[in-house]
Amino acid sequence: MFLLAVSVTAAAQNDIQSANTSRNLGKDKWEWTVFIRASPTVLKNIVCVEYKLPSTLPKPNRKICAVGKTSQPFAISGSGWGTFDIPILITFKKGPSRYLKHRLTFAKAD
Repeated sequence: MFLLAVSVTAAAQNDIQSANTSRNLGKDKWEWTVFIRASPTVLKNIVCVEYKLPSTLPKPNRKICAVGKTSQPFAISGSGWGTFDIPILITFKKGPSRYLKHRLTFAKAD
C-alpha cells in the first residue's frame, strides 16, 4: 500500500503546467507573470521553483521557494517587449525534480 501512495504522488507530480498572464503597457511593452499550475496536494510538495530568464533581463536566474498567491503559485514577474522560452526546474520535498519549458506569450489585443 505504501508503494501505491508513492506511485500516485509521482503521477500527480507529472500533472504540473506552467502558465503566464500579460498586460499591454503601450508602445510594444508588456508586463508579464509566469507561474505554475498544479493541484493543492502537489503544490504542498514543491520546495522551490527556479526560472532561467535571458541574461539581458535583471536577475535572470530566479528561485522562488514560497507558494505566494494561490491563483499564481511560485510566480515571477517582469516586463519587456519580446517573447522567449523559460526553462523551469521544480524541486520537490520527495521525488525527483521536474523540468518544464514555458514559452512566454502576450495577450492578443481586442
